[in-house]
Amino acid sequence: MNSQDTTLQPPTLERTLADLTDTELGLHLMSTRAMQWFLGSNGSDAYAMVLRGQTDDPYPLYERLRALGPLHASAAGSQVTCDPVVAARVLDGADFGPVGPAGKPVPPQVVPYFGGGGVLGRADRELWLPRFGAEACAAHDDLMAGVYRAALDRAPRPGFDLMNDVLRPATAEITAKLIGVPEGEYDRFAELSLRLARIPDSLLAAQRLDVVRDLDAAFAGLDALLGEVAGGAAPAEREALRAIWLLLSAEGVDAAARLAGNAALALLDDHDQWRALRERPELAAAAVEESLRHDPPVQLQARVARQDVELAGQSIPAGTHVVVVVAALGRDPQTYPEPARFDLTRGVVAPAGGGLNEFVAPLAKRQAEVALRVLAESAPDIRRDGPVLRGRRTPVTRGPLTLAVTTL
Repeated sequence: MNSQDTTLQPPTLERTLADLTDTELGLHLMSTRAMQWFLGSNGSDAYAMVLRGQTDDPYPLYERLRALGPLHASAAGSQVTCDPVVAARVLDGADFGPVGPAGKPVPPQVVPYFGGGGVLGRADRELWLPRFGAEACAAHDDLMAGVYRAALDRAPRPGFDLMNDVLRPATAEITAKLIGVPEGEYDRFAELSLRLARIPDSLLAAQRLDVVRDLDAAFAGLDALLGEVAGGAAPAEREALRAIWLLLSAEGVDAAARLAGNAALALLDDHDQWRALRERPELAAAAVEESLRHDPPVQLQARVARQDVELAGQSIPAGTHVVVVVAALGRDPQTYPEPARFDLTRGVVAPAGGGLNEFVAPLAKRQAEVALRVLAESAPDIRRDGPVLRGRRTPVTRGPLTLAVTTL
């Protein structure tokens, strides 16, 4: 079966989510899930197995994909690459673009997109850079550190959940403050932002009906809230600012928490690494970059060919859906010695930005860096306290759902 054979694909939905009955949407999601499950049966299609999102450790599947060559046609309807050169062409070149217009998947992909897709595509670099570029985010270190310390102080002792007692509430509060959400709306903002954590996964892997409905409702609620906040901006800037804020909120809040959580997990699992950070908290930036290489919070990135192109020696027609396994790029053994080992002294820059959206990356990385520095300085004695809980049907996003730690 080649990548253009869609005989196993459910038909693409032609109406928005709001116009579909639960029966119609539920059958579509179940059919899509069954198709992805069937294609991965008996290990026959490694990418379809990735889309299942059923394993705590997807990296062996990525190695199987790497072994198939620089560009592999999956029966799930995508061309898939783990190759750094091909990935750079797909992610950085003019020949490939976003995965589709608002509300419309790109055939043969059939999982629904959300109505906000068009809004998210209107982020304005000239408005974004002075507010949320790397230099601008660095100016807020004291604010971020204060929020993290307050969250640590509120966390129960001796044991607490680093993800849900500290990192997730703190990244939401920091983002709310920087956007200008009124203090009385912080809790609402945090709830809506964190409910949207599965949007990236929903664009490639079929979710449950209740999850899809909740994502749609949460996006509408967040859009309305940020529309109110944008009402105080200059009329010419309102829509563009709202688009930037939506990106930072819908994609960035949980991505920042997952990035910090992945880094903390790797550090706490290696006594020498954690001790190095405690002794030199300034290594927090290096730890974040190494975490983006070693276990990024965004594992897959999807693009669509804008025109007929040659890629990895193959003719790729316009409209072809191409998935870059970003997490595999950082484990490329030709580029990184001992790629599976976390080493905050490695001194590398993560490939493809660790999969983070360029508008989201500076704030997410800075929040994670400050979080690690605060942990090293204010909670140096924490250690793992039990197994890590991870989500299912999450092939795109990766990070602990819970991370129990103790000070005993």
